Amino acid sequence: MKVVEISAFINYSVGSIMRNIQKYLISNGHECKILYARDSNDSEYNSFKYSNSVLVYLNAIAARLFDNDGFFDVFGTRKLIKMIKEFDPDIIHIHCLHGYHININTFFKYLKFSRAKIIWTMHDVWAVTGHCCYFESFNCQKWKTSCNHCPAIKEYPKSILRDNSKRNHDVKRKVFTSLDSDKITIVSPCKWMDEVVQKSYLNKYNHVIINNGISVDEFTNYNNKRSKILIAVASVWDRRKNIEYVLNLSKNLKEWKVIIVGKTFNINKDSYENITFIDRTSNKKELIELYNKASIFINPTLDDNFPTVNIEAQLCGLMVLSFDTGGCAETDIGNLYIIANDLNIDDNFLNDFYSKRIYKNPKLNLTDKCMSNKYIEIMENSLSGGEKK
Repeated sequence: MKVVEISAFINYSVGSIMRNIQKYLISNGHECKILYARDSNDSEYNSFKYSNSVLVYLNAIAARLFDNDGFFDVFGTRKLIKMIKEFDPDIIHIHCLHGYHININTFFKYLKFSRAKIIWTMHDVWAVTGHCCYFESFNCQKWKTSCNHCPAIKEYPKSILRDNSKRNHDVKRKVFTSLDSDKITIVSPCKWMDEVVQKSYLNKYNHVIINNGISVDEFTNYNNKRSKILIAVASVWDRRKNIEYVLNLSKNLKEWKVIIVGKTFNINKDSYENITFIDRTSNKKELIELYNKASIFINPTLDDNFPTVNIEAQLCGLMVLSFDTGGCAETDIGNLYIIANDLNIDDNFLNDFYSKRIYKNPKLNLTDKCMSNKYIEIMENSLSGGEKK
């Protein structure tokens, strides 16, 4: 079986998922190539870049001006199609189509007549909306019928001049439902995302749930002497990740220290004496060391799909406090606690919460191996025409 994995991004969590699937495909005797549009390459992997920074910037400018992410870059899309044809895969596995790199009209015209079966993983809701990647925090239900006057127009992929959400939604509906129903399988990382798919125009396709997996052997709990440290982690602390909540609660803390890991913007860090800001960890080992110093992890995300960071923290022995958004509640492996987004957290709350700590042995069914084997099973079933599970 020959598989090509496609995404705008190769860094961050999506890239890790693609690489894990590739690793297990190859170990099972299959061929796999990763094609991506942006971010840096890692020569360890059989991955190839089909776009360049100039095209990405041009697409980003067009998206900012005309709200047309996914409708612009014909040139880069043709190069992508050429690379796919040269590899001649049995399976085309799509990840993120947003990100200033593709023309969905051109791409899906090719997919329609390609011999390959399609697996499409929904890492967010962009495929079923006229603009946004997340809609929960805006309490928006327009995507179920027809997007218009998008309340998230200033969110990624941000538009500053036009709101084309109605046109985008109409075109996406037409393009994304143009494939034969037996040609494509939609994969969701959690039940919440799967329910979104079923309520959208993508419900004509077969749909399955495969939880995102992580390397559980790497994230370990080795420190029994924890400090009074509350830790919060994100790649980038934007509005959706809700750093303001962590900053505000830190003002109520005298006994507890706070560590914030991830890139932040427009914050006077000197005004928060009990917060240690770390823009990024140099490697996974350093992040695991930080996890093992802390006692409680907090994830105040306003919109999310299946945040594996919750799982990482639990594996490292942390109690996890998380808002109930998207598939957050589905990341419980024994030590996750859902909290209200207006909860007043102070020293007394954290002390009382941690004093009642009972570390439960985590359920280890969310491994990268388990995830990858499920993808391989779906791919093989798709090719054989058998029943998909």
